[in-house]
Amino acid sequence: MKKFLLLALLLPWLGGCSELTTRVATSVDLSRFEKIYVEHRLTDGRGVDQAIVSGLRHLGYDATFGPPIMMPRETDLVIRYEDEWNFDLTTYMISISIEVRGAKQDKLLAEAHYYRPSITGDKPSDLIDRILAKLFKAKTPLPDLPPPSNTPDMGT
Repeated sequence: MKKFLLLALLLPWLGGCSELTTRVATSVDLSRFEKIYVEHRLTDGRGVDQAIVSGLRHLGYDATFGPPIMMPRETDLVIRYEDEWNFDLTTYMISISIEVRGAKQDKLLAEAHYYRPSITGDKPSDLIDRILAKLFKAKTPLPDLPPPSNTPDMGT
């Protein structure tokens, strides 16, 4: 009985609806671009940029990451992101916003936002993969980049 009461008290707290919204500019086909650069955020200690690159490579895109000043000259698209994390018994990603911009003109071509208000749900890398699959058409997958020796833990 005590377990049932505890579960009944925790259920509303653990529940919640997730929301994924994506928007791509009209007449823009992101699959025609090849080289994508993910700008590393100085506050990213969980490897979100690396998860985005891994997801893009899995979809078949030539993707790399790093600080804005290290972007290769031949880059077609730049991805910028904002991630938000929360701590409720464990650390988890509560939201992520992604902007896809043209590398030469810095014009916004697409954007996505995922919000998950509760501790339940997928791993951050799964959330990122879901967003990328909505924005980019799959091509022939490229091999994953080898993880850096100091890959941070993204939490679950």
